[in-house]
Amino acid sequence: MGDSRPIQSTRDYIYRTRDRIGQGAFSNVYRGVHRESGVPYAIKVPRSCNSAQELERETIALTSLCHENIVRLYDIQNEIGSGMPVFVMEFCSRGSVLSLLEDPENHNGLHDRDIIALLSDIASALKYLCSVGFVHRDIKPGNILVSETEVGRNIFKLSDFGSSKFIQETGEYESLTGTEEYLHPHLYERAFIDRNLGGKFTSAADLWSLGATLAHAVLGEVPFRPFEGSRKNRNEMFKMISRKHDQDIYGRQSTPNGKIVYYREIPSHCNISLGLRQHLETIIRGLLRGNASQWTLDTYTREADHVKKLTPHTVLLAESLAFCQFYAEPYQTIDRFLKAICGNWI
Repeated sequence: MGDSRPIQSTRDYIYRTRDRIGQGAFSNVYRGVHRESGVPYAIKVPRSCNSAQELERETIALTSLCHENIVRLYDIQNEIGSGMPVFVMEFCSRGSVLSLLEDPENHNGLHDRDIIALLSDIASALKYLCSVGFVHRDIKPGNILVSETEVGRNIFKLSDFGSSKFIQETGEYESLTGTEEYLHPHLYERAFIDRNLGGKFTSAADLWSLGATLAHAVLGEVPFRPFEGSRKNRNEMFKMISRKHDQDIYGRQSTPNGKIVYYREIPSHCNISLGLRQHLETIIRGLLRGNASQWTLDTYTREADHVKKLTPHTVLLAESLAFCQFYAEPYQTIDRFLKAICGNWI
C-alpha cells in the first residue's frame, strides 16, 4: 500500500517511490524532502495497515529517546490518498554500516577512522539507552546508520527500534527477537534449536550483537559462517557460536558439516592498521563471550573511550620499508613509545 504512484506526499513532505533507500519486514524507507525547505528526510512508509500497527512500537520508543547517536523521529503524518501513517525521520546520507561495507574501498572492512568513530558513537548510544532503561535487541550493521559532517567525518547512529524494549524495572526479558547472524548463543539456541528452553535475557545480548557487528565491520563479512551459510545450517551455526573459545573472534567452516576453524587475530588483508588491531581484537573478544566473563557495557565504553583518545603516528619500518600506523597513549614518553613499537613489530 502507498507505493502505487511514482510520487507520494503528505501535508509537508514529498518523496518518489524510486528513491527507496532501505526496506525492512514492515516498511520501506525513501529519501524525501520537506515541501518548503527542500531539506532531506528519511520517509518510513508501512507496507500495510498491519505493518503500521507493528511500527507503533518503534514510534513509542523513538519519541522518548533523544541522543546524537540515535536516529531521530521528527514527525508522523498521513499520506495523501491512502491515509497511511508516514514516519518522518532523520536522513543519514551515507546509508548504513552494511551499505558502507559495499563501497569498493571497504571491501576488506572499514578503515581506522571509521572504526574508531563507530566504537565511540555506539558506546555513547548504548550508555544513553541503558540510562533510560532500554535494550535495542537488534544491533547489526544494517541498523547502524551513517551521517556525514561538513568536514567529512562519519557519525554512526543506532536506528530501527521496532524490537527495543524497556527493561528498567527487571533488567530482563523473555521474548525472542533479533537477526540470527548476530544473536547471542543463548538466544540463538532458544530461537532455532530448542523452542522449549526457558530462560530470560539481559542487555548482555546487545553486547554480543555489538561484538558480532564490530567483527563484521572489521572483517568486511559476518564473523561466523558455516559452510552453507548460517541460515541453511543452523545446527552448525549454533555449534560454531556456542563452542568458541573466549579468545576467538571469528570462525569458518570450509566443508559440509566439517571442522570449524576459529581465528583469534584480525587477518592481514583487512584495512585496519597494525597499530589498532590489538585493541580491536581485545574489544571483540570481550564482547563475544557467551558466559559470565563477557564484558559489561561499562567495560566496553571505557575501552572505546580509551581507543578514541589514542594518538596516531605514522612509523616507517626500516626492515620492510613499509609505513605503518601506530597508536600511542596520550603524553607517552619517547622511550616508552619506541619500546612499544619494538614490542609490536620488531
